Amino acid sequence: MVMLKLKLLRINLHKEYTEGVLVNENTNEILCDTLEDVVRDRNADGDLNDDDENKVYARTAIPYDTYPIEVTWSPKFQMDMVLIKNVKHFTGIRMHWGRTAEQSAGCPLVGEKQADGILRNSDMTNKLVKLLLEHGNEGQITIE
Repeated sequence: MVMLKLKLLRINLHKEYTEGVLVNENTNEILCDTLEDVVRDRNADGDLNDDDENKVYARTAIPYDTYPIEVTWSPKFQMDMVLIKNVKHFTGIRMHWGRTAEQSAGCPLVGEKQADGILRNSDMTNKLVKLLLEHGNEGQITIE
């Protein structure tokens, strides 16, 4: 079975949120729009250790890097969700639906762009679970 490879392309780095798209690299298909907190990994080196890169709790997008992903049970949401693993400075990072960056707490939100900084639900949370399970629950996501 082929491992699922996703890429989150950050397109609009706004001062209050970050917009992007999620791409299935196996098929080269755009899956959905994304919305995240503010990017503080300013030099894109995968950490938040440099000057002017301080993490702000629940208001910071995960650093640029490639991470393993896996479907696991979320105690918070009481459902299976895609977990982004091994993220420095973060725990419990999941790809899920939310309307604004205030609802992300560091997690990449997935859905359909409704307006600047606003997503609408497109059931992508569940679609991503199904997609990853179709690939034997083995995958990775690259944040660019």
